[in-house]
Amino acid sequence: MAIFEPLGPHRWQPTALAAGPFAGLQGGAVASLLTAEIEALADQRKWGTAITSSAWFLRPTPMTVLRTALSVVAEGGRVSVVDNTLWPDGEDQPSATVRVTLSRERAVEVSGFAEPPSDAADPTRASVAPHP
Repeated sequence: MAIFEPLGPHRWQPTALAAGPFAGLQGGAVASLLTAEIEALADQRKWGTAITSSAWFLRPTPMTVLRTALSVVAEGGRVSVVDNTLWPDGEDQPSATVRVTLSRERAVEVSGFAEPPSDAADPTRASVAPHP
């Protein structure tokens, strides 16, 4: 069973698994939804891999249809920063927002780098001395 059922682009219906111990949704479910939406776009937008995620819970999120909106704070180079905000459908005040920092791997060439010589013995090339 899913925690959220998709209702269309950036629209979600929470299931019973998303409920917290009090009225409203559990914070981990909310943060996971917002972060997962960003990660789902990461390959397509060439943002890289998520390296940090911070969540702000602004008020309790009710068990109702939810909508999200992504906002790119910084994009390009090695680092991208993306916010995703959650609103109960039909309301003007958001319930939560996450900021995810993503990093793209990029090869870096270091000129003049060489492996240091090693005096370590290679055990696969050791000779066995006969016993007298």
